Amino acid sequence: MLPDGRLVFTYCDEKTVKVFNIEGAKDFEVKIPFGAFDIEYIGVNSIPAVTSGASDKQCLTIIDLERKLIKKTISLSSDNYGISTLKLSCFMVTFSQSCGVCDLRLITKPCIVWCTECDEGLCKECQEHHRLSKASRNHSVIPFTDYEKLPTDVLKISQYCSKHNKKFEMFCQKHEHPCCSKCIVESHKECRDIVDLDDVIKNYETPNALFEIEKTLVEVADNLQKIRQRQHDNMSTLKEKRKEIEKEIKKTRTEISNYLDKLQEDLMKQLNAIEEKENSKIVQLLSSIEKKEKEVEECQKNIINIKQHATNLQMFLSVKQIEEDVSSKDKFLNSLFEGEDLNQHFMEFEINGVFQKIMFDIKSFGDVHIEEKPADIVLSRKKAKEAQIIVPIVQSRSIENIKMKINKKINLQGKRIYGCCMLPDGRLVFTYNREGKVSVFNYQG
Repeated sequence: MLPDGRLVFTYCDEKTVKVFNIEGAKDFEVKIPFGAFDIEYIGVNSIPAVTSGASDKQCLTIIDLERKLIKKTISLSSDNYGISTLKLSCFMVTFSQSCGVCDLRLITKPCIVWCTECDEGLCKECQEHHRLSKASRNHSVIPFTDYEKLPTDVLKISQYCSKHNKKFEMFCQKHEHPCCSKCIVESHKECRDIVDLDDVIKNYETPNALFEIEKTLVEVADNLQKIRQRQHDNMSTLKEKRKEIEKEIKKTRTEISNYLDKLQEDLMKQLNAIEEKENSKIVQLLSSIEKKEKEVEECQKNIINIKQHATNLQMFLSVKQIEEDVSSKDKFLNSLFEGEDLNQHFMEFEINGVFQKIMFDIKSFGDVHIEEKPADIVLSRKKAKEAQIIVPIVQSRSIENIKMKINKKINLQGKRIYGCCMLPDGRLVFTYNREGKVSVFNYQG
């Protein structure tokens, strides 16, 4: 089943793949020269893969259902019946690196550039034709090696609607989501702020938005480094203080009798246990901080590649996801300060001065405890409004601003015409009361 509800079946004896619409009527069929056994939907622009079973030619056939033709044939070494998405992923790695135009001619050539408008790779010969063709001479192409550097999430961004396989043309400002022509009819009938996607991208200052995110990432990385350094300093302070207390304990121990041996041993265990417990907390916090630092560094690398190689649409649609990642890291910092994780811990020791009664009254050598003080770290913070990334509001058309003019006159050739409506494809429908009929007129009348 395709995302739009259509059903695809393989006919082994007829060597045919047939596509049926949601009502059960046959939409079209594609002849397969080498047999048709199992079929699996790849999920890229309505492209399924068909196995050949035990036919004379062992192969995997890739079909483009939008163009209603065979896109590529992959030779296999043995009979093949079933196919899984896991196996398909291996084939599609090679498939995505080959020239899209040559694939249609059943020729396999590696692509050297990627056209962001056509959304496919081109070999050297096809690139030259693509560059000179009137329909594609203004298309933007990038080296395929640069295209592969884009983050995986950005590469998944398509110019086409995954549900209807139509190119995104409009943008719903209410839902902040791109729409194709069918999306508007099915899901955005009540939305009034539908504007042209190109206008949104044109008005949206993507490089500035990425620059603001980069500034925030630099700020988060700097603050994480400050916290990490302070926690290392705290560990050093605890260690030095532990040495001071240990020295004082040993000095006192030499001045009293053998009875204090056991008390000294107990106190040393208490001292080391407390230090270990506190160090364990700090190490755990440092582990979380280092993890966040790595995430920030990876995000920074992704943004650099996005700015250099991504299309405006890819930039635009990936900004919000990156912003959410940055926001989560910022929240992590806030949670540290709202809690008690950043409090400074100090070990203190109090010696018992009543040695005269040590044999009878003293039950412990002393007491080691941790004194907490609020962290004195000053974080770098931007103004909240500077950190916000806002999608520009494109003025949508209002009925108050619409000026009417006669575009076309249609001769309806009848009387008592009471009802009319316009179909989604632009055709006009009229009801003729006296004649008891419904007439459909095309856009030209």
